[in-house]
Amino acid sequence: MKVLSTFLFLVLSIHVFSQGTGSFVIHTEPSGADIKIKGLPDIKKQSPYSFTDYLPNKYLVQISKNGCEPLDTLISCEIGQTKVYDLKLNKIQGLLNVYTLPQGADVYIDDVLVGQSPIDSLKVEAGARSVKIQHADYKSYQQVYHVIAGNSFDVMHDFTMAEQVSTTNLAYSQPSYSGMKMYHDEEVNLTSTSSSSSEKDTTKTSGSDLADGFGTVGFFWMTGKIGLEGRTTRFGMDVYHILRLNIEQNKEADLSGFGLSFILPIDLGGVGIYGGIGFMMRSYSYDVTYQETSNYSSSYGYDENYTTTSQSNSEREKASITMATLTLGLSIRPCKHFQLFGEIELATYDEDEEEENIEVYESNGPKISNASAWAGVRIAF
Repeated sequence: MKVLSTFLFLVLSIHVFSQGTGSFVIHTEPSGADIKIKGLPDIKKQSPYSFTDYLPNKYLVQISKNGCEPLDTLISCEIGQTKVYDLKLNKIQGLLNVYTLPQGADVYIDDVLVGQSPIDSLKVEAGARSVKIQHADYKSYQQVYHVIAGNSFDVMHDFTMAEQVSTTNLAYSQPSYSGMKMYHDEEVNLTSTSSSSSEKDTTKTSGSDLADGFGTVGFFWMTGKIGLEGRTTRFGMDVYHILRLNIEQNKEADLSGFGLSFILPIDLGGVGIYGGIGFMMRSYSYDVTYQETSNYSSSYGYDENYTTTSQSNSEREKASITMATLTLGLSIRPCKHFQLFGEIELATYDEDEEEENIEVYESNGPKISNASAWAGVRIAF
């Protein structure tokens, strides 16, 4: 059987080579590309490479290299000939748009003049590219950008605002200028646009703006007097200094509280003012005293004796009062993440609904104050 297999292989080889073979050579620019022949998966070479003794046929060659677009091409192999194929690979590119004010500035990419602004969808090689823009009446602008393959990016420069734009070469950067927008068919007054954007930035109304002055998340501690023995402390956290969670405690008066406040802050730089409304639910303990009477009887023959005893007992019970609050405060910010503040709080409650709780509380302790003063510290991030 082994002899038969060897014989068939020799016959087949003689038959193939009796038809004649050809060769072909593949060069690529740049070199070092991977070469595959479709249908022959075991063949993988790197350019330049010479393929010899191939049957006359057409072959689909697939060429790939990092940083270049893949190339599929059809080549021919003919009997007794050696064909040479020089193939150029296109580097993967990005798209560049250049807009200037005024228009008509010369644009150079890697010191090669590519046209005048505005320029739309100019193909440039991926990687670090030097962009230089020159206008006869203004100082030239130059910047190094990192072009990402397959992406489009804009270069926008206003020569009339040159003093506001950095001309330092920053590798791998893509600066953007707030408020600047260019159109292909008209010039836009970028100065007024940028000015209006700056005015908007000074008004702290959105969450991200408030974070500049008051931080995104804050943790605070404060102490104050609310008409009870000892000092009352509060601590908690807030978001954008708008939604505040308060936890209140006074150990001497055996009082605890929980509340929420909605704050409207105004940032004035190093100083801020704020006002807010909310509620505070205070829980307190008090003593309840009651008399316990017991009757005992004893019998000796026909006589019965009755004894009555009385005992005084007390228990600790809890009650709560819910108050609506109005807050006015002042905040001083000596550094970015640290603030000192003081505030005055006015509290009120439904006298009809809370009448019983108030009477019980005031019979066991000081009178509840409707006004309180607080001072504290806040750490913001």
